Amino acid sequence: MIKITRIPEKAFRLAPYKVFIDNIYQGNISENETKDFIVENGSHTVYVKVDWIKSNRMYLDINNSCESLEVGTNLTGLKLIFLFYYIKYSPSSCLWLRKKDNN
Repeated sequence: MIKITRIPEKAFRLAPYKVFIDNIYQGNISENETKDFIVENGSHTVYVKVDWIKSNRMYLDINNSCESLEVGTNLTGLKLIFLFYYIKYSPSSCLWLRKKDNN
């Protein structure tokens, strides 16, 4: 199983993020939401999208375990002023996906 948590942030607040596992659309995740995605054991690739903006890809090996991930945006603080610049010229730097810190 892959568990993904979306961090609450100002940029893209109203837009649902689309979750892709092995390049197949699995569903949406809204702000401050956690969703579980059932997958078979083995290697999987995970990323999220909002419009044409994609996060980095995570490569996971699932072996009867649960991998917890979190997704958010780098567009916080002063970067929000340049939101349209980042969306147009640097869309790959807008979203991040990482393993969730269980501490």
